[in-house]
Amino acid sequence: MITRRTLLATLATTALLQGTSFAYAGNPVQVELIALGHWPVQKSLEPARDLLKTYGNKVVVQEMDAEADDGKAFLARVGLKGHVPLLIVINGAWKFPRPDGSIIEFMSFPSGEANPLGAEGSWSVEDLQYVLNNLTGG
Repeated sequence: MITRRTLLATLATTALLQGTSFAYAGNPVQVELIALGHWPVQKSLEPARDLLKTYGNKVVVQEMDAEADDGKAFLARVGLKGHVPLLIVINGAWKFPRPDGSIIEFMSFPSGEANPLGAEGSWSVEDLQYVLNNLTGG
């Protein structure tokens, strides 16, 4: 069952993204990786980091430790608190629509082989590639 809070967050994200062009305008896409520094989180980021490297100068990546002051402050600025092992923020957003209308949330562990714990995450490296391709024109 969808809660009112989830529905409102989804509607707000959709409204924001409808005004966001997916066309590459020549400015590099800004990506912030905020993550815990320990093994399972860092291991799960390897495929995402490898993908990000393929975009060259179309993508600028900044990494922050989620337990350091700057990481905690960043998470607070985007409205998150508590235990957030991993967050990927792209051009200021961490939620994006899929072609089927569902929402990609680049928070916590990814799904599939990228997840060293075998748990099912809510996003995939393919989701990341989809968003980046649309933003970079790639």
